[in-house]
Amino acid sequence: MELLPNFELGWLNGWIPLAFLALTDGIIFLTFYKQVFRHLLDQSGWSKIQVKLTVIDKLFAPMCLFSLFFSPLKINSAVFPIGIFFILIGLIELTISLFNFRHNPLNKLAIKDLYKISRHPQTICSNLLFWGPVLWLVHDPPC
Repeated sequence: MELLPNFELGWLNGWIPLAFLALTDGIIFLTFYKQVFRHLLDQSGWSKIQVKLTVIDKLFAPMCLFSLFFSPLKINSAVFPIGIFFILIGLIELTISLFNFRHNPLNKLAIKDLYKISRHPQTICSNLLFWGPVLWLVHDPPC
């Protein structure tokens, strides 16, 4: 496994899963009312540490997206199917959690469906979605 992938332009790069993710998220968010979307992104009531971690995340996110965008996919890798599995599970669960959130009253805490299991199912699902492409970019692990 290499520490940094070779960055290059190509048709089989990490932009493929990123474009698919942007398309599916865009379609899902188009079904939301403006009030629900604002409530989804509302940071009022967050602690200082939550705000700081979000700022740090927003600083590192462009670097990660750049790395995924310009890295060639390792389709013949043994971990490629595992990456596909992570992406599919993450996308399905993210869609379910967003629709659970959408149908929750704006002035109440979401506690039904996936929110019974986790307080932040969207974060967990997003992590699964990003671990999938990361696995797509690595070579086969050494035996």
